[in-house]
Amino acid sequence: EVDSIHAQIAQLCLYRWQLLPSISSGSQAHQSLLQQCTRLVELRESSQLLVETNAHVSRQTVPDLKTLLTAWKHRSPNLFEPISEWEDLFLWRSNIFDAITSNFGWVEPGTLATLHDRPHCCITLSRAARKQDLKEVSTFTMSSLGDSIMDVDTAFLKWREEVTTYQ
Repeated sequence: EVDSIHAQIAQLCLYRWQLLPSISSGSQAHQSLLQQCTRLVELRESSQLLVETNAHVSRQTVPDLKTLLTAWKHRSPNLFEPISEWEDLFLWRSNIFDAITSNFGWVEPGTLATLHDRPHCCITLSRAARKQDLKEVSTFTMSSLGDSIMDVDTAFLKWREEVTTYQ
């Protein structure tokens, strides 16, 4: 049933897109519809993540979520979009990460870190806030990471963003 509803909403979005004026006319309606489509894709992928992780929890195995998490890394709002759009998206992802990690309390912390990408979300949100001259938001976002377990590359990106924010 969920797949059917998702397909109907996707069709409705495509129909609404066809009704919009050409992009060259300067209308802002395209941006709003694109944001709605992004949320629809995020919702679909989130449900896939939760279904897959729940199946692994019952078997006491750890899922491989790299493909989907990589897709999420590459699908971020543009730097010129309002920070509220960024916050909405990353808050949603953070809630999904919380739901996933809460089910894997028995897993080692290093392995658990591979099941979510909270550090990347925070670093990316912080960078967007800094580029929009919202240094307080940037600093707060970075501080929310605390001493999270992350790989060396992500730790370097965190450090670089902190240094750049304080300049």
